[in-house]
Amino acid sequence: MHQRAGSRNVIELHGSMWRMRCQTHGVFEDMGETYRHHTCPHCNAWLRPDITWFGDAMNDQVMKAADDVVSRCDLFVAIGTSAIVWPAAGFPELARDYGAWCVEINPEATELSSLYHETIRLPASEALRQHPFTTILHTLGGTTKQD
Repeated sequence: MHQRAGSRNVIELHGSMWRMRCQTHGVFEDMGETYRHHTCPHCNAWLRPDITWFGDAMNDQVMKAADDVVSRCDLFVAIGTSAIVWPAAGFPELARDYGAWCVEINPEATELSSLYHETIRLPASEALRQHPFTTILHTLGGTTKQD
């Protein structure tokens, strides 16, 4: 979704439904309204979406990239999360430990709500229209800390 909306430098913790993966030959781009390929063009094995299911190991390089970005951010906003799925559930504490202003947007409180500087108890669609994140970023002096 983020890429289709024009975002760049997206870190996909759980992979992407828009790619397919062969156990032997790796990942294939498969952008479209439906999957174009269901079997590997090299070995004819069934492909699966390139996503991390429960029980799958997380990609170490992706997690390192996410940890790096979270540890350098000035503003960390968690939107619509249960805050119970690890390792991503550790990001708010990491961000706060490195000095980020942390905001939780969720209709319900979570186990991690106390870590946030600010909590907004609204659905994301309402909160994002109403909240002045640009004002917070301006006050913080930018979008990310520099090394």
